[in-house]
Amino acid sequence: MYSGETLPGGNMSDVWRVGDTVRREAGPWTPQVHRLLAHLRFRGITFVPEPLGMDEEGREVLTYLPGVAGGSPLAGSQRSDAVLVRAATMLRALHDATVDVAPRWRSGWRLPARDPVEVICHGDFAPYNCVFVDDELTGVIDFDYAHAGPREWDLAYALYRFVPLADPAETEGFGTPADQARRLRLFCDVYGLTDRSRIYTYILARIQWMIDFLFEGVTVRDPRRIANIEAGHLAVYRHDRWYVKQHREQFETALR
Repeated sequence: MYSGETLPGGNMSDVWRVGDTVRREAGPWTPQVHRLLAHLRFRGITFVPEPLGMDEEGREVLTYLPGVAGGSPLAGSQRSDAVLVRAATMLRALHDATVDVAPRWRSGWRLPARDPVEVICHGDFAPYNCVFVDDELTGVIDFDYAHAGPREWDLAYALYRFVPLADPAETEGFGTPADQARRLRLFCDVYGLTDRSRIYTYILARIQWMIDFLFEGVTVRDPRRIANIEAGHLAVYRHDRWYVKQHREQFETALR
């Protein structure tokens, strides 16, 4: 048993709080993640945890960001345009801060580099990896799936999760297709994505990657991914992929 207070969430890893620090299960990618976090902090990005090394139990140690992690989907006033705008602003800041190091930091991550390498992607930029204080988005956490890749790969998943691009009739979605199209455009506007000709294709590819990732978990007998499938996540991704295809014209029109 590890010491500390177990924190909620942690679908793919366990997390504990010890005083003003967070302890997380470490992996071969942890040194590179700490390198990234230190770089971001050096660049003045304070909405990410500061890496503090490892503890005597072999866990990584990070500063604790006060607040509550978001859910999927966002609840209540966390669905505001203000939160959407803040998320887009944060993602752009993370990407811009890594443009110079991304070509040199292709390896050492949990996931392989994806060409064209433009930035270091967060890899899982979603409400459940963001911290909220009084419904204001204040922090970004869990960089375990960070890797080198194109901006649009990371942006596509953020759009999928924050808009969200999910059936309003299901638990993951809210609003109407028209609402979602407006939020889709707003996020891209704030992020500053000028060439939007590929982003719809990236969104579908990113959802498909999640489907393939869970299936791979069965092949390698990963208990966490198998648990995600048993919890219905695979069915959700498949339905969301269908939903995004059904509303292709509306979403692509919003991106023009």
